[in-house]
Amino acid sequence: MGKPRKVFVSVLGTGFYEVCRYEGLKPTRFIQQATLEWLKAEEWTENDRILIFTTEASKKQNWNFNGKRAKFNGMPEVEYVGLKCVLDNMNLAAKVEAVDIPEGKNEQEMWDVFGRIYDKLENNDLLYFDLTHAFRYLPMLVLVLGQYARHLKKVTIKSVTYGNYEARGGNSDVAPIADLMPLVTLLDYTQAAADFGEYGRVSKLLFSFKGADFDNLAKQLKRFEQDVATCRGRELMNGKTVASAKKSLAAIMASDKAIKPVKELLRSVQKKLEPFEEGKRFQNLRGVVKWCEDYAMVQQAFTLCQEGLVTLACERIENPLTGDKERTAQRQLRDVVSAVLAVDKEVMTDESMWKRDLLLDKNLSRKLFAMDGIVRIRKNYNNLTGKRNTLNHAGFGDKVQGSDEIVKDLKGFTAKYFDAVVEELPKLLINLSNHPYATWSQNQRKEAEAYGRCEDLAFPQVCPDMEKEQLEKVVDRYEHLILEHVATAEVTVHIMGEMVFCFALIKRLQSRGIRCIASCSKRKVVQVDGNTRQSAFEFGGFREYFS
Repeated sequence: MGKPRKVFVSVLGTGFYEVCRYEGLKPTRFIQQATLEWLKAEEWTENDRILIFTTEASKKQNWNFNGKRAKFNGMPEVEYVGLKCVLDNMNLAAKVEAVDIPEGKNEQEMWDVFGRIYDKLENNDLLYFDLTHAFRYLPMLVLVLGQYARHLKKVTIKSVTYGNYEARGGNSDVAPIADLMPLVTLLDYTQAAADFGEYGRVSKLLFSFKGADFDNLAKQLKRFEQDVATCRGRELMNGKTVASAKKSLAAIMASDKAIKPVKELLRSVQKKLEPFEEGKRFQNLRGVVKWCEDYAMVQQAFTLCQEGLVTLACERIENPLTGDKERTAQRQLRDVVSAVLAVDKEVMTDESMWKRDLLLDKNLSRKLFAMDGIVRIRKNYNNLTGKRNTLNHAGFGDKVQGSDEIVKDLKGFTAKYFDAVVEELPKLLINLSNHPYATWSQNQRKEAEAYGRCEDLAFPQVCPDMEKEQLEKVVDRYEHLILEHVATAEVTVHIMGEMVFCFALIKRLQSRGIRCIASCSKRKVVQVDGNTRQSAFEFGGFREYFS
């Protein structure tokens, strides 16, 4: 594909144009000449185009005219050379073409003007619009046409200008050429707002802004959009991507880096991202399922909801399975949970009818059937499975459901398939440290209330000569003790002590979506006497472990 054309587009009016000198340019009657000089059109090639759109009247009075003309009747006539001759004398390599258009006095003629300008454009053109003369509605028409052509002919709007003849100051005959590209930018913001409102996408626009916060925000939102589109459940439930985006959003909103239209758009994005928080797996899963519901992402909604519910169920029970050559222990657990959720009531109550995954560990299957959360999920799970299967099998299965039925089920989706089956668990703070809750300061206890009721778990004795295998067994035991609470509470673990033990256990707990925090302290030194100083530590807040 060759180099794209540069195309200058201007409409010629019928008025008598006074000689004017635009900033830094030689005097001329025609803004078209001044703008082409300003654009350095002398460097353009024979591949480029200068399109002057003329009505019958403007063609006669300002294009082909060459003689004497008076501004008004009764005024003296002056030498007046038309634009055709002026452009010919510029000796430009680009081809100059006058294109006939109607006067645009009614809707039909307006559409005719639109069509004639559009038909002169080719794919990938670089457009330079002059909006100075002709019909009063022309600036709006050209801006809309430019946006239209950007989508259908992949043109690029490089310049939009206006020769502001009326802005001459005092006795000066110098007028500015106004840059109207911000109007095109505003159209981009408008399109971005529409895309976000309709489809939840905004990252493409943000890549056009400069600055570290904008760069990070655009990258993180693009990653989030891709994660939702491709159902990346682990990443979405973790919430790290959205947390990073929210941090950049907050920095931009608190600064003067964005103009008001952009801030209004980002404020909508900010509000939509409010439910997401790093490490809040249940909250993030619900948030992304609601996102899919709001933006009619049908397949993603059903897939993320079903797989997310299975994941939450797996995280609330200790896995007794050991895996085999074909499946890991975690894969086996997911299959057992899926089987427990899918079988009908008759099979659930008659163990002689159990097959395959239900038989991997009967005690596990019995325990799962008895869990209150599983009971609630089972009520709607098969309907969820049916919808997901018909989507994933593209309607080629035996039980075919129409698109209207599937889309209709998306309304109120989160409440029906999610909120109704997943209980809001009470919060529990497990204090795994050498400082029992009873010894905490009043301030520390007050702040700990945000994590729920506090329960002490004695920190183990970790000897310096303990072998790795011995320490792993201690980590296993404490992981088991903590997981016993996960089925009945939203657990946060306050963990501080021997560093290797803490590091190993924190990694395991975080992989299961369990938040781990530490206490921060402020050291205060008090001078007791001339030679003695006493140090005291004051609680300074909780901080979550991160990687």
